[in-house]
Amino acid sequence: LGVLTDRDLRERVLGAQADPGRPVREFMSSPLVWAPDGALVYEALLLMRERGVSHLLVREAGESRVVAALDLLQLQRHSPAVLVREIAAAGTVEQVADCRAGVLELVRGLSGSGAGHRGVIRIFNTLADRMLERLIALAAAELGPPPAPFAFLALGSEGRQERTLGSDQDSAILFDAAAAGQRGWFLQLGARVCAALESIGVPRCAGGAMADNPSWCLSFGEWQERFVRWIREPEPRELLDFNIVFDLRAAAGEEPLAARLRAEVAALLEGNPPFFLHH
Repeated sequence: LGVLTDRDLRERVLGAQADPGRPVREFMSSPLVWAPDGALVYEALLLMRERGVSHLLVREAGESRVVAALDLLQLQRHSPAVLVREIAAAGTVEQVADCRAGVLELVRGLSGSGAGHRGVIRIFNTLADRMLERLIALAAAELGPPPAPFAFLALGSEGRQERTLGSDQDSAILFDAAAAGQRGWFLQLGARVCAALESIGVPRCAGGAMADNPSWCLSFGEWQERFVRWIREPEPRELLDFNIVFDLRAAAGEEPLAARLRAEVAALLEGNPPFFLHH
């Protein structure tokens, strides 16, 4: 018949110094305002504003539940735009972890509301990219200036921007050939970023395809040689590695460096049609 809210108690009972022995029905808000079936958060907020109420009734699986405006407004703080700002402002790995918790809450909320899976995946990957970029920036700030231009590469599903909540890490580092003697700086960068990702809940790659692995932290010339071997001498293990690396993109650093490597790979493939019989 009605709902008795905190505001009702404050204004109609305590503020009016009403007799606490009187029945609840004299102070409750009535009639009730119900949310339409399948209503989205913004629709519920609009309905509350239009009707001047702070609580809505929701029917779910034969049960009646109450949702408060404060609950919905707290949920809104996990909107993509707000999360992007929070990620950019994060000064520690722990703060990025807090942001990831908000991202996961947003994704689960969108999935539960019936939002299209393509849109949800796109939002999740955009935010995951921003978190990865932030972790790379934090690690690089601790290590000091890089000894040469580099690109931190996202591979596999990360490279295709098709991560899901269960995706693991797939990454590599590409640095300018002039820095071959400074590999240690890039390995430290990879170690810090991969450890940070693991600490915020992104599992390590079981196959070791990560930027903290010396085999995946290579100069431009070394990556060229590896692709030549993969394409000209395709063995089962080489094909597996090639599948992971083929979708590479620069998650941070010098995109032109990654673009040059992709162009080299395309030229190699064009000159070796038999490779596709193995792939």
